Amino acid sequence: MAQCKITVLKTTLQKEIAEEFCQSEVSVLPFIRRRADVYH
Repeated sequence: MAQCKITVLKTTLQKEIAEEFCQSEVSVLPFIRRRADVYH
């Protein structure tokens, strides 16, 4: 499987949208920083 690199440009939580579209509680991930590279 190929690896995918994601660069975090902005970290926000829009509670109204999360409440409307998510089935469970959503919170900010404290270990994700702006400009961090995440590999998936």
